[in-house]
Amino acid sequence: MVRRRFDASAEALFDAWVEPASLAAWMHPGQIVRYRLIERPQRLVFTWRSPDMPGESLVSVEFHPGPAATEVVVTHEML
Repeated sequence: MVRRRFDASAEALFDAWVEPASLAAWMHPGQIVRYRLIERPQRLVFTWRSPDMPGESLVSVEFHPGPAATEVVVTHEML
């Protein structure tokens, strides 16, 4: 699990995780993502398959807005 605070709204951060142009800027090419749960802007769950991995893994991203920043919690399971 990784936790990090960003000076951005939960909506803007959530959109960065689901918009193809944003994903292409920072996610490794060739990965296959299938969304399992989309609860904008609180939670996102998707499977992740990379050519370098033998199977799918599960990624959960939670967005916790605060008064000055949004905390993002990423959990990567089934590695």
